[in-house]
Amino acid sequence: MSATEPETKQNRDAKENGGIANSPCKEESPQRRQRRTKGDIEAAINQAAEKLICEKGFSNTLVTDIIREAGIEPTVFYKRYKNIDEFYAEFVKRHDFWFSDVIKKAMPGKDMMDDVYNMLSSLLTELSGKSLMLELLRWEVTEGNEITNHTSQLREQHTLPLAGKYLSHYFGTDVDIVAWSSLLISGIYYLCLHKDRAEFCGIDINNPKHVERVKNALRVIVDQLRWLMEEQSEKQRIAEKLRLCGVDEDVISKCLYADPES
Repeated sequence: MSATEPETKQNRDAKENGGIANSPCKEESPQRRQRRTKGDIEAAINQAAEKLICEKGFSNTLVTDIIREAGIEPTVFYKRYKNIDEFYAEFVKRHDFWFSDVIKKAMPGKDMMDDVYNMLSSLLTELSGKSLMLELLRWEVTEGNEITNHTSQLREQHTLPLAGKYLSHYFGTDVDIVAWSSLLISGIYYLCLHKDRAEFCGIDINNPKHVERVKNALRVIVDQLRWLMEEQSEKQRIAEKLRLCGVDEDVISKCLYADPES
């Protein structure tokens, strides 16, 4: 280029690139998409399913929704699963829909009844928001199929050892802790499943203040159960001492267990 030749944009680019001018017809190649591993794809499918199920529920989530959300081709999904039912059958196996996760989140209490309250409180916290467990419960109630039958039976199997633990703690008392627990847990289920339809007895689980009201009520109930258990234990201790002193069994029963108004 002579001293008098005007400097063009192409010449300026050539100087900046070590004397090699950029071709006006050649564009920079877009960066190639990174190839995902099988593990990455599986994770993307599961994360997409979790998000969609929490938003729409099991029944309303379609394969096309999951494919779109996961950013995969249909063939990628169908190489792994024949249909949505086969996917759900595997999907629910990867998640714990009962109390083990709830118990892990619950703070350890000072005694067993404190643990019961913490478990119930954590369950209410878990179900009062959007959660997979809540949507599985909804699916089980609204649609009976092989998967929902299996998950509900599996939950019951996981519950029995826990119920047995508390039952043994109340052995010999008039407190049916298993029946009490079934009422409290099913009440939490219903309040949370019903929350998007209407209030129940003026309680709106979508309102954090109302959630705290229910937790306070749970605390009162659990404290009453503790008191009943302690009262029963104390009466048994006194009765045993009276027997050792030769007091007649009818007298012991009348003094400790008879209705005060009888």
